[in-house]
Amino acid sequence: MAITSIDISGDLLRQARSLTGASSNREVVDLALRRLIAHKSKQQMVDAISQLADLPSGLHAPTIKPGQPDQHRDAQ
Repeated sequence: MAITSIDISGDLLRQARSLTGASSNREVVDLALRRLIAHKSKQQMVDAISQLADLPSGLHAPTIKPGQPDQHRDAQ
């Protein structure tokens, strides 16, 4: 773990602790960084998937277009 000294607004820390239920400033910063990383990682994955060409044929699995009934699920 790295020890880092940063200057953060006390008002922002208090508001973040209140919203998250975190009990310490360290917990608030840790949670904020983890959520930022998760959010950015998720967006990068969505962007990468959306750029795949001809995804359904590459999956070799049944696909369902939006609004189309799921015949496989209905048959179960």
